[in-house]
Amino acid sequence: MGTLFLVRHCATEASTDGRYCGHLDLTLTREGHAQAQVLAAFLVERRPTSLFVSPLQRAKQTAAPLADVSGLPVEQLDDMAELDFGAWDGLTEEEMRKDDAERLERWRANPEDVAPPRGETIRDVAQRACRALDHIQHKDPSGVSVAFAHKTFNRVLVSMLEDLPLQNYRRSVPQPVGSINIIDWRAGEQPRIRGVGLTGHIG
Repeated sequence: MGTLFLVRHCATEASTDGRYCGHLDLTLTREGHAQAQVLAAFLVERRPTSLFVSPLQRAKQTAAPLADVSGLPVEQLDDMAELDFGAWDGLTEEEMRKDDAERLERWRANPEDVAPPRGETIRDVAQRACRALDHIQHKDPSGVSVAFAHKTFNRVLVSMLEDLPLQNYRRSVPQPVGSINIIDWRAGEQPRIRGVGLTGHIG
């Protein structure tokens, strides 16, 4: 059996001020670095055998303490990047509404098919998430993998595995900073979710 601990990166400035940071390459705050240390202490006890990370700095910085204590190499998977918010990257929802209220409402109602200006749809993220999970399963089919990604990416992947409507991904899948989702699989079987948005390790 293979297991994946799918982690949302730890705290950034955007985590508290409500900004959509997407491909904006933010770094962790002091609190975020402390959370990453706690996360590493918890995850190293799970005896990981492989580590994967998004190309964005906030995910890489969250992964770094576990890489240090485990001695494992970290493989970057570009498919694990956050949703590209395009022209809305770095904006609050209020600023998005001021910029283009009509498009914002269409995007919120149908994120599978409507993208932010010059951004990508949730359907695009779903395709990337499937490729990333398939890569991890083939790379470490019976080990314990840890992947460091992002709120929307994680929500979309969990929604697909739970057969939840993608248009409801925001309401259906909680993803606090530093939270963990646990996905198990056996050869020839559909992966199953064993935990969503877990934060007990942070305290």
